[in-house]
Amino acid sequence: RYIEVLDHKLIYHTIRGDFETYGAMSKVAEDLKPYGFSICNKPYLVNLKYVTQVEKYTVTVGETQLQISHPRKKAFMDDLSAYIGGTM
Repeated sequence: RYIEVLDHKLIYHTIRGDFETYGAMSKVAEDLKPYGFSICNKPYLVNLKYVTQVEKYTVTVGETQLQISHPRKKAFMDDLSAYIGGTM
């Protein structure tokens, strides 16, 4: 559903549980962008398929609320619109 950076680890929050690994968020974001993932904030890479709500600067992914950073909001919302519109 989303990937989080915490203490230099990548935590993959999936429907099957959470998995930890090491890596660079920038590389993972680049690799997963064609599959409908977008960064909403420096520590969060979101699978747009699981976005259920966006309200101001908060995105709900499943039952989890994540903060959208001010500088990334436009790009995140553009990605979400493209995903919903089927052009991403």
